[in-house]
Amino acid sequence: MGCGGSLPREAAQLVPSHGSNGAAPRRQTPQAAWSWRGLGLSDHCWYFRMEDNGSFARWQSNTQAQLGYVIGLILSLTTASLGFAVVLLRRLLNPPLCVASVFVALSIVVLVLSGAIAIVCTINRLCDFRKTTAIARDREKWQRAKEPDIESKLHDRRSETNRLGKRTWNLLWWQIGTFAFGMVTLVIGILLQFVPYICRGGS
Repeated sequence: MGCGGSLPREAAQLVPSHGSNGAAPRRQTPQAAWSWRGLGLSDHCWYFRMEDNGSFARWQSNTQAQLGYVIGLILSLTTASLGFAVVLLRRLLNPPLCVASVFVALSIVVLVLSGAIAIVCTINRLCDFRKTTAIARDREKWQRAKEPDIESKLHDRRSETNRLGKRTWNLLWWQIGTFAFGMVTLVIGILLQFVPYICRGGS
């Protein structure tokens, strides 16, 4: 899975290092006796093995969790801003059309686009999760069955999850950018409408 996914449980398990004859693991230091395996958890590496599972797994998991929080947070702010913009536009359309109403209407369009991007981003992440889980499951099954060329069999599927991960991050930046642009246009509309009124002393 690409960086846009989450850390699969199967890929995060610690497995003991065995000898070539499959015997019980030799007495080693904790760092040498255990290895950490994961599948496709970076944009440039589909498979990695680290002798010390310390900080990488923890920070990778935190990154995926924070990614979900950011998507949800921006979507919540977008929804709240959209509701405010709609109410404001209805108020501005009571008099004849003005410049402020144009900016508010533009902000509504952009905020709707931002919300749509967030939904697409979430669906893309779910597809990433599902495909990565299938990869981890098939890999374990084929390893137990001693299937040959497991890595080559999974290459295309890992490439696909890697693309899904990159797409998630691209969609996130588009979501943030459209939300920011929508908020800027909304603030401009508010200023155009209410600053002259305030400057006139509310008359």
